[in-house]
Amino acid sequence: MDKSKLILLIILSLLLIGCEDSLNDKMNGLWLIEKIYIKDVDYINNLSINTISFTKENVSIPRVNIDSNMKNEQWKDEKAEWESINYGNSDTIAIKSYNKVFNGRYELTFSRDIEDNSIYAKLVGREKIIILHKVEFSIW
Repeated sequence: MDKSKLILLIILSLLLIGCEDSLNDKMNGLWLIEKIYIKDVDYINNLSINTISFTKENVSIPRVNIDSNMKNEQWKDEKAEWESINYGNSDTIAIKSYNKVFNGRYELTFSRDIEDNSIYAKLVGREKIIILHKVEFSIW
């Protein structure tokens, strides 16, 4: 491999690492779950709590009560794992959880409210859409 190809390979690797870090930075923190649709039905009132919290590798997700006959171990509050993944040109994450409502791969779209400068994330997965609102803490 000649020197120019090696330099190009190193630059591309650094860019990919930088993109992953920025997605981790964007997701890191506490988010309010504003809407959660499964097959076009909003299940926001079925959540044990309407927050989700991302850290570097973990995500704390709420319990979801969809059917009283469901086994508790499948729908409990838990710490799950998440990671950013390379999937086309979009921001994509995978949540790995026993909680079947949140488990899966999601394409992300971020937006900012012009009036109050708050950040929103829309997660679109297989038959699921989750709308999140970033909780920003400020000290007066």
